[in-house]
Amino acid sequence: MSFRPIEARSAIEALRAGVPNRAAIRQLGERDGGLLNPFLDSLRRSSDGFERGRQAEGNLVWGGFGAGKSHLLGFMRELALEHNFVVSLVPVSKETPMFDPARLFAAAIRAAEVPGVNDDAMTVALMRLKPNTDPYDRLEAWATDEARKGSLSTAFAALLWLIPRVGPEEHVRIARFFGGGRLNATVVRSWLRAHGAAKLFDVKPTREADLARQRSFSRRNCSLR
Repeated sequence: MSFRPIEARSAIEALRAGVPNRAAIRQLGERDGGLLNPFLDSLRRSSDGFERGRQAEGNLVWGGFGAGKSHLLGFMRELALEHNFVVSLVPVSKETPMFDPARLFAAAIRAAEVPGVNDDAMTVALMRLKPNTDPYDRLEAWATDEARKGSLSTAFAALLWLIPRVGPEEHVRIARFFGGGRLNATVVRSWLRAHGAAKLFDVKPTREADLARQRSFSRRNCSLR
């Protein structure tokens, strides 16, 4: 990693104040390759797994108070961003318990950082989706197949069909839905009717708990690259 003088100065001042910021974390780095090499391997496996439709295993970091866990995780975040991954740091708490996928997903989307972009991650995802391309067609076909099998709400397939046909206002609402927000099935059906596709998708209400699981499932099948 290379650093600009202003970033180096910011790191020095943060360390002087005893509160290391992201600039300080990038400057200090992590010398223990025994910790970072498995993480870098995981990033590579994740990229390879995406192409093959497989999810890579995660990593577990543990240590006592003051052992440097936060610093290590912060540096891992910088490495992941540098390798073009979307990154979320989500503290497990009463607000984001591990047993509640809906709240975990919403927190991950709120905290998500897209490399080189200062914007909402789901908005960026929709901006980067390119209809009438092979990757988009594969994503739409996958969503349609999963909806037919009953493992995915038909709303996902319907919205992917609608994206190239609706305007900016609808795109904002679709991005919010993909990011964990609510979107009434009646609204989706009205959009379909307006484009002569009322019978193309059987869009029905889906429980929020099921949508939370399905959103996480869907994220593994799309990329911001």
